[in-house]
Amino acid sequence: MAVPAKFYDIARPSLFRQLNQVRRQLDDFDFLGFGGPLRAWPAIEPEAWTPAIDMYELENALVIRVDLPGIDAKDVKVAATEDTLTIQGERKQLKEKAENYHYHEVFYGTFVRRIGLPTGVKAEEIKATFKNGVLEVWVPKITMPQTKQITVEAY
Repeated sequence: MAVPAKFYDIARPSLFRQLNQVRRQLDDFDFLGFGGPLRAWPAIEPEAWTPAIDMYELENALVIRVDLPGIDAKDVKVAATEDTLTIQGERKQLKEKAENYHYHEVFYGTFVRRIGLPTGVKAEEIKATFKNGVLEVWVPKITMPQTKQITVEAY
């Protein structure tokens, strides 16, 4: 069973997040000769984070792996309907004071990731495991009965 196009469309990172990454790269590039970064540009959207996912298909299941480093399993929730898988959680900020940081790229806070499920899956039998900061969700497929070829006899 091939994964429909809508599956990948929902899983793709936000266009606004990609634009923010380009803006941050341009902030450090002095292409107008001002002698410094262009930090006056406004952010396109508030800083947010979306965990990276991998999806692959096996003969009997669709597998979704989500990288969630620094998150406890108790801070992750997985829910499913007939056509959508929702993964949400929170990465809590460390207790260090902001002035002690030399560089800060890790995003903290809540996240929600919604993934469209194709037809032909058993949403009620979805299983999720969490190990070493990786959430793995197994979505079983409905097995279709084998088609029996019938010979047509001519008289």
